[in-house]
Amino acid sequence: GKSIKDLHGIGPKTVEMLAEQGVKNIPQLAQVPVVQLQEWFGSNKGPLIHEKALGIDESEVKEREKQQYSRIKTLKENASRPEKLLEESEQLAKELSAKVKEHGVQFKTVSVIVISDKLETITRSRTLEIGSQRQEDILSVAKELFEQFFSEHTSFVARRFGLRVSNFEEPRKQKSIFEY
Repeated sequence: GKSIKDLHGIGPKTVEMLAEQGVKNIPQLAQVPVVQLQEWFGSNKGPLIHEKALGIDESEVKEREKQQYSRIKTLKENASRPEKLLEESEQLAKELSAKVKEHGVQFKTVSVIVISDKLETITRSRTLEIGSQRQEDILSVAKELFEQFFSEHTSFVARRFGLRVSNFEEPRKQKSIFEY
């Protein structure tokens, strides 16, 4: 595995201090509680070191995750039932579907965002087995997520809500049957 000194932004002094504590490689460093690192390195640097240790392989993923499209909408009147949000979701799903097609990607994750009249924001997501660009797929996942959400939060009053697609991949290049 990589050694701690390969971590971006961690200097030789830090590496030396960690070694004195018996922490000699990244997997060991990843096991050290943040609180402990804060004691050794201070409240700002501790968490940074912790994130670097955990995040060694995450920079690639982050790049992909930035890619997300969402649409948020304010309801004409507050709603506590999924049906209301679903009616309004058609347009949002249509826009999101158009957006991914335009950018030539498929989404694998669909999220719903529900914002209450008190501005609490709750997000629920589901990841599909295979990537899609379809409005219907966005809507069917949204329906499940909204229904599940409102059955668990019966007194929740939604003021705004949104849909988000993320977790993009390039479409598989399949020949259509017509090309054979």
